[in-house]
Amino acid sequence: MKKTLLSIIAVFALCLTANAQTDWGTNWSNEFTGKLWVSLIEETYDDETLASESEKIYINATGETNKVNFSLPNFTFMGMTVGDINLQNITLTPNAKGFTFNENEKVQLHLQLGTDPILAEACINDTLSYITTGADGDSLVAYIPVVWIQDENDRSQDAPIYVLFKGKSAVSTSIGEAIARQTIATGIYDLSGRRHATVSAARRPSQIYIVNGKKIFK
Repeated sequence: MKKTLLSIIAVFALCLTANAQTDWGTNWSNEFTGKLWVSLIEETYDDETLASESEKIYINATGETNKVNFSLPNFTFMGMTVGDINLQNITLTPNAKGFTFNENEKVQLHLQLGTDPILAEACINDTLSYITTGADGDSLVAYIPVVWIQDENDRSQDAPIYVLFKGKSAVSTSIGEAIARQTIATGIYDLSGRRHATVSAARRPSQIYIVNGKKIFK
């Protein structure tokens, strides 16, 4: 009877772990509104390169652990809307103030400048971009280097387009809470719910543990 009860508790703990990871993966999205600067060739962010004071960027969970999709729809360049910048499966890393973006590969974009097609590449600058979380809403600073590929056979003619967004959401995304739940779920717990993250394996008593969502017996 005791063994059966422990098994039921262990399965229940595993279910809680799976639910915590699902919350992070699927249950949130956020819309940021703010200023967008766009400069060609030279990286300059001032009144002359301010393209919009009410641009919108969307960040949505992907369903994969810690990964998000980043979208800047209706990107405007040289006074014309040229298309969407969609960057997918970018990993966020939590820190004391919010989150940073992990290194991500450039994504090829097919844009349209009037009747002329534009082939480009874009990514998020993981060194400079970040999200700051707060009870009254989250803030986003995103540097988005775009490369205009004018000749695929001669990449020396590439033209850099520097894009900077600074904005804020009306509400908190609860990203922090979601990641906190996941972080707890991926720790080491006994069947009473006590965490053992700082206790070495040699010193833990022999019993069933939930380690990173898996049941083990020591």
